[in-house]
Amino acid sequence: MKKRIEDIKSLFSIIAFCMKISFKTSKLYFILNIVICAFKAAIPFALIYMNSRTIAYIMECIIGDKTRNEMIKDYAFLVVIALFLNVSDNALQSVSMYIRRMYTEHINSQIKVDIMRKSAFLEMKYFDSPDFFDTLNDVNYNSHMISEMAFVIFEFFRIIVQLTVAFVNIVVWKWFAPIIIIITYVPAMIVKRKEINSEYLFQKDNMKYDRQLYYVTDIAVDRDFSSDVKMYGLFPELKRKYSKVWREMFDKKRKMIRKYTVFAVLFDCLPYIVMSGFLVILGISVLDGKMTVQSYSYINGLLYQFGPLILAVIIYYGTIFDSKIRLKNFMSFMNMTTEEENDNGEEFTGSHFELEFRNVYFRYNEKSDYVLNDLSFKINSDKTYALVGVNGCGKTSIIKLMLRFYEPTSGEILINGKNIKDYSISSIRKLFSPMFQKYNNYAFTVKEDIYLSDIENKTDDKKAVSSAVQSGADEFVSEFDEKYDTYLTRQFEDGVDLSGGQWQKIALSRTIFRNSVMYILDEPSSALDAESEDELFMSFDKLFERSGAIMVSHRLSNVKNCDSIIVIDDGRVLEEGTHDYLMEHPHKYAHMFQLQANKYQ
Repeated sequence: MKKRIEDIKSLFSIIAFCMKISFKTSKLYFILNIVICAFKAAIPFALIYMNSRTIAYIMECIIGDKTRNEMIKDYAFLVVIALFLNVSDNALQSVSMYIRRMYTEHINSQIKVDIMRKSAFLEMKYFDSPDFFDTLNDVNYNSHMISEMAFVIFEFFRIIVQLTVAFVNIVVWKWFAPIIIIITYVPAMIVKRKEINSEYLFQKDNMKYDRQLYYVTDIAVDRDFSSDVKMYGLFPELKRKYSKVWREMFDKKRKMIRKYTVFAVLFDCLPYIVMSGFLVILGISVLDGKMTVQSYSYINGLLYQFGPLILAVIIYYGTIFDSKIRLKNFMSFMNMTTEEENDNGEEFTGSHFELEFRNVYFRYNEKSDYVLNDLSFKINSDKTYALVGVNGCGKTSIIKLMLRFYEPTSGEILINGKNIKDYSISSIRKLFSPMFQKYNNYAFTVKEDIYLSDIENKTDDKKAVSSAVQSGADEFVSEFDEKYDTYLTRQFEDGVDLSGGQWQKIALSRTIFRNSVMYILDEPSSALDAESEDELFMSFDKLFERSGAIMVSHRLSNVKNCDSIIVIDDGRVLEEGTHDYLMEHPHKYAHMFQLQANKYQ
């Protein structure tokens, strides 16, 4: 009983959730739907009454003494009313369909925006979990259920009203008739509910395999993979992988659907058998003179409507129950913790700062090893620093903590002697302008690609050009016909494709455009040729005159001029100092530098 109550509460919470989104999206469409549903509920009963009244009038004319003109006039009046009701019903269906299509577009757009907004502000820890991507995939896959649910709820309550009116009228004739008819539909309802629950559990349990299918499909159609697909003839292998996973899923699903189909066939026949029995009773009542033809026609219409109404309730209830299960994940997703919810710190307003890592330990989750182990160092925003070390030593993790994508597992990060958590996340991030090692290429115009790092200044075209000049991107952008209005990639527009080095210069332009207190450059020249790399680092000298920088680079010759080089090993600071100091006190850095230098001798 307790579980049943919880199920009902959960059902109403989903209904309230969907109605809230629908109302928020468009109050006008919401009210129009209610009005239309009210008319759609009333018209069928009006038509049943008019049909029965017309039949009764014809019988009166046969046995009555009215003149032919009177009969035609009265009959025509009834026909006109019936015509008006039928035309109104059809018009309402068309208007309802139009409103539904427009409203659905609004709701789906609102939902997509809500998902994007939530994802944009979720804590980074969620993106490290495969389970989260299953949830996100489920949310995207089932998000359309919200708009469907909204209309189903409108229709469900309309059907309930019609069913109630029909129930009361049939009870007046035979009090037990509607109760028996409803009971015959119960087995089908139970089977339908179990089928819906099983289908969703199947989808949820196999979400990982769904993602595998999407991934293999994306490889076959994605432009970035097209060269490999053609060069190595990958289609047969991709088809084999796809078919193997699909066949396993299909066999399981077929077995499940077959079982419920057998039950459905058996239980779906029961209501029609019982309904036929009541129609026989109804007909005998007329033959025995216990019921008028008009009453027969009216009750007969109600009985024929009652069955489909119960069936509609079952279908709509099934849809609502299905939505309850599917949207439970959506609601959980929308309730995930965001950075905004934990961002209660004060604004950091300083133009310069000292940042300190003090005994910082960090791991990405409880099951993983520590990436940083008792890490301690200090940096000043007006100086240049280099983080060096072998792959996996923790350099990128330091950057992520600095930008507050994550919080330390233990230890402290201080800014001007105060815990960084005391300041708002947004104000801390404004201090930095990062270029990540895995930078993104956007299918926008050159100008848009650059100003993404500082959208508030997106109209500053001179600043965008200046940033491109400093990164070296202006050399090739100025040759485009549309210059900085040229679309990059041919994904959406007739744009241009860039080389890896050119994309890196665009990403660097974006970093420079942000114009923050301190730059973070993670392998900024990994895709550049030697000449471009040399020009780039010469431009850095000018750039760093007004800003500090943290550089991450495997090419140690690029960081020789930094004010301080911090060598990271196994998540700790192994050594620190200028290039000259570290070379004079040979250890890990001197060894790595010499190894690289020997390759050029």
